[in-house]
Amino acid sequence: MIDADKLKEELKMFGYDIARTTLHLFAVLRGLELVRNEQRSLYAQLGSAAHQGSPRFPLKPSALDAEFLVLGHDPLDELHPDGAIEQFAYQAWVVKIVSRWEHERRPQSRAALGPGVSSPEMDVMGDLRHIRNDLVHAHGRATKDHCGKCKVLRWFEPEEQMTLRLAHVLDFIHQSGFLEPMSVATSDGDRMFLWGGGTPDVLRGRRPVPKIVSLRTEPIPHHNTNELWAGVSVVYDNGFKG
Repeated sequence: MIDADKLKEELKMFGYDIARTTLHLFAVLRGLELVRNEQRSLYAQLGSAAHQGSPRFPLKPSALDAEFLVLGHDPLDELHPDGAIEQFAYQAWVVKIVSRWEHERRPQSRAALGPGVSSPEMDVMGDLRHIRNDLVHAHGRATKDHCGKCKVLRWFEPEEQMTLRLAHVLDFIHQSGFLEPMSVATSDGDRMFLWGGGTPDVLRGRRPVPKIVSLRTEPIPHHNTNELWAGVSVVYDNGFKG
């Protein structure tokens, strides 16, 4: 027998998992922006001689007194947008979400469906699993066996070097259907995530003009009838949804 309430709760909790993991990613990206600006300011003060991979300014936690050095690398090369540190953060985001789905939410949803019912499938999660496999097992190069089989998240072509960006994060959350306020009662109280919004005037006034990064068809109930109309929701690269 299908436990509809349990299934609904598990899917909502997965939305919460995605939101929380994305918050962690955003915190890291914001931290990278601050460190990047700090390093640039430091180099500007010291002059061009310091911009040669000097070991005097290693990147390390503030609590660490010992120096950890990687010679021959300029810290800014690691810190720049699309650089190695940023890609490490994006890849961790992908791996965490796939792991959460595969090892917790999907099995719990399967249990809620009862015996004789196939495990729940989501095209967007199947796609993210393919992307995760190429990130981990193909050293970040898209393959036809994984990225080439994506149905919704068609981000990379086979043989392409995979560079993850914020637009991919927004597209995934949008396509998964979790870009809306959602709450769920749990044993330790209510959990809720909310994607902030703004007025169209704010969107129109932004420069440069935001670009569309995600499109998704959605059924829209007609307010006067019982009909469902077909609509399209869009997400812009600054996070606005319309």
